[in-house]
Amino acid sequence: MLNLCSNGVRGSTLLLRPTTLVRPHSASIASDLSQGYLVNNPALSRGGASTPTTLTKVLVCRSSLEKKKNSRNSATDFLKDIGLDDSQVENIANSHPILLRCRVEKTLIPKIKVLRDFGFCGSELISVIASNPILLTNVSRDSLSAKLDLLKSILGSVENVLTAVKNEKWLLYVGLTSVLQPNLELLKSYRLCDERLQKLLVKNPKYLIRNPKEVQERLVRVEQVLGIPRESAMFLHGFKVMSSLSKRHLEFKFEMFKRYGWSESDVLVMAKRLPLCLLMSEAKLKTRVDFFINKLGYKIGDLIACLNLLTYSMERILRRYAVMQVLQERELINHSICTVMTSTESRFLDVYVLPFKDELPELYEAYTGKKLVDSSVQKASMASDLSEGCLVNNPALSSGAATIDFLKDIGLDDSQVEKIIKLRPKLLRSDVEKTLIPKIRVLEDFGIRGSELISVIAANPSLLSHGSTKNLLANLHFLKSILGSVEDALNALKKGKWLSTANLTERLQPNFELLKSYGLSDERVQKFLLRDLNILCCHPKWVQESLVGVEQVLGIPRESGMFLHGLKVMISHSKKNLELKFEMFKRYGWSESDVLVMVKRLPNCLNISEAKLKTRVDFFVNKLGYEIGYLAARPSLLSFSMEDRILPRHGVLQVLQERNLLRKIPSIYTYMKLSESGFLDAYVLPFKDKLPELYEAYAGFAGEQLARQLRIIEESELS
Repeated sequence: MLNLCSNGVRGSTLLLRPTTLVRPHSASIASDLSQGYLVNNPALSRGGASTPTTLTKVLVCRSSLEKKKNSRNSATDFLKDIGLDDSQVENIANSHPILLRCRVEKTLIPKIKVLRDFGFCGSELISVIASNPILLTNVSRDSLSAKLDLLKSILGSVENVLTAVKNEKWLLYVGLTSVLQPNLELLKSYRLCDERLQKLLVKNPKYLIRNPKEVQERLVRVEQVLGIPRESAMFLHGFKVMSSLSKRHLEFKFEMFKRYGWSESDVLVMAKRLPLCLLMSEAKLKTRVDFFINKLGYKIGDLIACLNLLTYSMERILRRYAVMQVLQERELINHSICTVMTSTESRFLDVYVLPFKDELPELYEAYTGKKLVDSSVQKASMASDLSEGCLVNNPALSSGAATIDFLKDIGLDDSQVEKIIKLRPKLLRSDVEKTLIPKIRVLEDFGIRGSELISVIAANPSLLSHGSTKNLLANLHFLKSILGSVEDALNALKKGKWLSTANLTERLQPNFELLKSYGLSDERVQKFLLRDLNILCCHPKWVQESLVGVEQVLGIPRESGMFLHGLKVMISHSKKNLELKFEMFKRYGWSESDVLVMVKRLPNCLNISEAKLKTRVDFFVNKLGYEIGYLAARPSLLSFSMEDRILPRHGVLQVLQERNLLRKIPSIYTYMKLSESGFLDAYVLPFKDKLPELYEAYAGFAGEQLARQLRIIEESELS
């Protein structure tokens, strides 16, 4: 193309396409994948005079492109040198092509050194870079090192940090001190323990790296919209749901369930019991409704009673239902579909497949796709078959089988082993020689042997799956020094799930001294420790604030026998939640002074739910005509069971009064507070001959526990 220059001389304008210069001649991965990220020079895309300035720009651009090409090749070679294969490098170039322009010496090598120094080596290093290449591009070396150390202090191990970083690519990019830490403190204020928060951060860090104000709003909505109290085990699941769905999307989910027959109350009941159901797709819901309701004839209420049915894969449902049909047609079983579907894989095999191997040998092959080798399924085969979180898929299945054998060898039965593996699947990856045997030896050397050893492991398998052997040994001796005996330390081990990982000298010792500073005797503190050990593993500052609150907020003096019960209430409830509890009682007629009178006498009444309070008020106040002050002065009336105590006993007294069989009519509190044997001796057994139907009716009405008590009495009378 010709154009006149300003001096009238015709010159040629350089029309250079960026792709002509940018397109490298080699066919390397870096050159193919990063074209779109090369900077186009404006001067190269429009016509202009052939001036020295323009030519200089072209030459500079060409030189720059050559350097970038060399840089890309160098970065690609470096990634391969540290162990990434071609497909991984290609994926990185696709998702983060800017990494291919990083300088190896100044940027990549220093960051790789930080990761290796932290503990990411070999396959772990490769996996974290392949899943999260942003670590090498968007985070400075010093910031990367500081954030990794901070995460380790929160999560407790390099392994947990590795998992969290792989699960969320932005975890090390956001401000951990300005975002993550405030969110963790916020969740702690909702009385969520460290272990639950660690699991959330490891598995779903994305929920904790959002704006703290946004997190606060979602936490409030878990209680207000889904109706899940913070004490519920489902609270964090509700938080995940609220973090995943906008208000509009949540309304859509409610409407979706209503379209398939759920009422508003049905959806709320479901959300409280299993909130993650709200995340299921309409297609998934439709297939479950078609199968369970349209095909099998179940009702919505049946699904709500067994919500897990909605979460299982159709493959699991159809395979198990086919087995169930065959067994029912031959009248070999008569179990509910909920029982069949919710059984673990090992239990399903043990109950519904293996017992019929002789009568129906094809059943096992049809269900598992494998032939039955001999009279039983080999442990390794079973370990590979088990799923749904019971046994973790492990390349070394022999390790899982070895763990199962070891647990049985020390005395645990099949049901105990199954329960332990379900609760702590991590145990299957434990090295028997290096981890399990040393911990068992520590427990035995401490004096826990035989049936005691079995009971403590069955009650608290975390002792084997979490923490180091050294920490376990130190905590055992510390507990014995505080509680005074191996027997009490054993009881504490059964209840304290944190004992294998917590540093008791940093948590328990200061709290123990705090309680003693309030004038509490060693004996009372020891009893409290045995009952509520986990509570005293809280941070000492938290315990200190709660102790002050027992006196100042609840008005319970430290000399009172209810002081430690008040402490448990203060530790279990946030300030806001405590205010809500006070307001709840006031809505049902309590005055401020009534609530305080009640709390001083029985602080645990503040743990009562509104539904439970409503039924007691309806009965004692609205039906029987008692005053609120009467209940406030006798708060144990609120804690008794309506079905097992209040209604049966009130019915007995009504019959006795109508027949004029009582010399003196007792107050309702007098006969409600009696033990079961005391009530029988006073108001049932003396009238057994005159009113035999009363005896039978009360025994049937009050349930199995009372029926057993009556049988014991009858047997003693006969003997």
